[in-house]
Amino acid sequence: MDSTANSYTLSQLKPSWSGDGVGPDHHEGCTSAPDGRHWAAITAGVVTAAGRQTSSVDASDQDVIETPQFDFPASRECLAGGTRRRYIRFMSTSVSSLIIAVVGVLGTLFSGLLAHRSSVNSKKMELRHVAEMAHAEREENRRQSELETRRSIYGELNAALRDYYAGLRLTLLALQKGDATEELRVAVGGLRDDIRGVYAKGQMFMPDDVLDVVGNLVALLHHLYNNLVLHCAGQDAEESLEVIAGRLSRASEVLYEVRQTMRKDLGLTSSDVNRPSNYGVFN
Repeated sequence: MDSTANSYTLSQLKPSWSGDGVGPDHHEGCTSAPDGRHWAAITAGVVTAAGRQTSSVDASDQDVIETPQFDFPASRECLAGGTRRRYIRFMSTSVSSLIIAVVGVLGTLFSGLLAHRSSVNSKKMELRHVAEMAHAEREENRRQSELETRRSIYGELNAALRDYYAGLRLTLLALQKGDATEELRVAVGGLRDDIRGVYAKGQMFMPDDVLDVVGNLVALLHHLYNNLVLHCAGQDAEESLEVIAGRLSRASEVLYEVRQTMRKDLGLTSSDVNRPSNYGVFN
């Protein structure tokens, strides 16, 4: 047997089984390493393989051992398996690092997107709130403007109705005394024209409940005026002076109802609109 071809030093043999200084029996990832007898035989200067025994130790070089030609396929398989496992661990670490990096980048991008979306939503809410406040302010201004307009019209209408009623009553008294004059008739005609103008303007602002009672009173006063004018002209009237006097008393009650209805619409009173039985009575 050629001893030169199969002579190795211990330092050369040992790393062939264990690159990290660990014996074959304990090589990383190795499940089929050469059994412990091989390693023991080599360190003693004798290698036993497949039942064959060879010696020995050269006297001139104690570190040189003649080894037979044999192979350790299990050792190569063990080394290959360890390499694959190290590669898998390396790839696992790389993939994990890549995943962590991707997640970090996505987290940064999505955090910016969410922050922008939150800012946009906050801006929209702020603009909506401003628009709602502006709308509420416009509605309040409109309501106040309408209220002021109704207050002004109600004041003019109340005064015009009372003047018209007073002129009709004076005409009735003059007719009852027989001293009705043309000047009185003309004066009452002017009061009728005034009430027409104020009532026409108030129709555009008065709510239905106020418009109903005011319309009834205006119609009643116009009816009385037409009859009184005929009496002043000495013509036959539809109603007698006694009937007209009774209607004027009823008109006085409606005047009170109109005034209270307008005051209630302005939020000035919560009293009943009907005139009390003792109204105007001094104790």
